[in-house]
Amino acid sequence: MIAILALARTYWKPVLLIVAGLWIYSAGYNSASRACKAASLKAEITELKRQNTARQNVLEQAEKDRLVRESEIANLSKKVDDYENDIGKQNQCILTPADTKRLRAIR
Repeated sequence: MIAILALARTYWKPVLLIVAGLWIYSAGYNSASRACKAASLKAEITELKRQNTARQNVLEQAEKDRLVRESEIANLSKKVDDYENDIGKQNQCILTPADTKRLRAIR
């Protein structure tokens, strides 16, 4: 026991320096690791925001296209209804050249 105390009194400074060095190294490593993880998370957030913005743009464009298509459908349906009403008034079953021209214009 006395020998251990004698060694501890003699070598306490080098042991303390080694322990302090290991602690400083560990603290630096942990700090760098946290900084790296934070940068990675920041990059992931930025990418997710970019994807979300792109998704929103696609949805907005799809909504605009849907409204245009619905307008076209309503317009074509009105043309077909008008045509059916005109044919019903004339009591005709045979298409005339004017009728075929009118049908082709509905496209």
